[in-house]
Amino acid sequence: MTMDPVSSVHRPLSVEDLSLSSAIATALPRIDADLGVPYEDLKDLVRIIVDHNMVGKLAVHLLHSHEPLKPSEIKLENKLAAVPGKWMRPVPAASLDPTSLHGLAFKIKLKGGENETFCLIPYEFAQGKSPVAEDDKEALGCIIQLANTIIRRGLADVFALQFIERDGVAAIPTAEIEVQGLGTITLPQSMQKIGTLVPVSWPNPAGPTVHPDGPGPGEHWNESTKPDGTKTHKVHVNSLQTEEGVLKSLAEVGVFLPNEKYGL
Repeated sequence: MTMDPVSSVHRPLSVEDLSLSSAIATALPRIDADLGVPYEDLKDLVRIIVDHNMVGKLAVHLLHSHEPLKPSEIKLENKLAAVPGKWMRPVPAASLDPTSLHGLAFKIKLKGGENETFCLIPYEFAQGKSPVAEDDKEALGCIIQLANTIIRRGLADVFALQFIERDGVAAIPTAEIEVQGLGTITLPQSMQKIGTLVPVSWPNPAGPTVHPDGPGPGEHWNESTKPDGTKTHKVHVNSLQTEEGVLKSLAEVGVFLPNEKYGL
């Protein structure tokens, strides 16, 4: 199977790309500890990434959603200023220049036809240039092999492809916290009160060993526990939408553990 040109790699993103991404992201299955992961297939996918020497640049991502986006919103990731971490938050698409963005996570769609083509649809974004360049033949070859394997094994509604930002955060054991109405905050696990860690991305850039229980994950979702012991998807905080305000609120509810190293 051949691959169509990839938005933000072979051509700039467009308004149409952003509009489609909102529908794709909202239609994904809700994150849950019981989402099934076919580990035998996953081990084969991780081996492809390792064999192409793409660990730390490409990953296999479990397709999942958090809170639904509004029709006019997209998911935009920004690096946190105060601590190592990232904030993936809903942002009005109209407030952004599509050509200044690149895709981070891509759903694979088989288009069929005489030549059996497929395309990658971006549904998570970040500012700046793509980590995968148009002339990066090794990365693009790895992407094509991963997508072909995912399609042929019927896993296009289970796994997406993820481009990894080379910012140092990916090498730290992290977990994402879902913050009601404000997207997700990804922080080092050492700075969180850990509930149940649910793997969402493979392999771990710091150690991509494939072992009998499945390849080591690189990112997790931190399923929180309420004081009464019940599990919850969201952490409820106040309406402050600044980084400082959200981190303070997460600390007040006991999810974020401030670290003196960062003046917190």
